[in-house]
Amino acid sequence: MPDGPWIDVTLFYIGGVAFTRKTIIIASGGIAGIIIAIIVICCICSWWKRKQLAETGRRISTYV
Repeated sequence: MPDGPWIDVTLFYIGGVAFTRKTIIIASGGIAGIIIAIIVICCICSWWKRKQLAETGRRISTYV
């Protein structure tokens, strides 16, 4: 992460903890990463379930 006067500016304090632009950028990047990971996991589970349903449908159609 680059250092400099623009990134070390204190934006606000909560409970005596100073939040700078650097901490906000890191925190928002982490939250975005978690959200993307959850979306990918949901897509994989959806694909896997759809694949199982297709296999079950093929088995049922061969028995009939």
